[in-house]
Amino acid sequence: MEGEITTTMTSTKYHVCQTCRGEGKVVNPAVSVWTADDRYDDPEGFESMMRGDYDVTCPECFGKRVVTRSEAAAFAERERDRRTMFMESGVYPGSRDWY
Repeated sequence: MEGEITTTMTSTKYHVCQTCRGEGKVVNPAVSVWTADDRYDDPEGFESMMRGDYDVTCPECFGKRVVTRSEAAAFAERERDRRTMFMESGVYPGSRDWY
């Protein structure tokens, strides 16, 4: 019919964000690596981190706590690129500059 508008429903599947595990926030990467010495030298700072004082909005789901399959795939690709860039520059997981 003329002037008829048809719409199609698509089923977008949402998944719990694997980065924040559905919390919508993560510990700020700049302070998330604590060594045993750091814990000993700054127990108040460690307690603040455990309390959530340094939490930031999740970079993957932007606080929504869920992601679509395509969003998850795009984030995983960006994360692989970031890890590769760090490792090519000599920064490895567990080092002080890794985040």
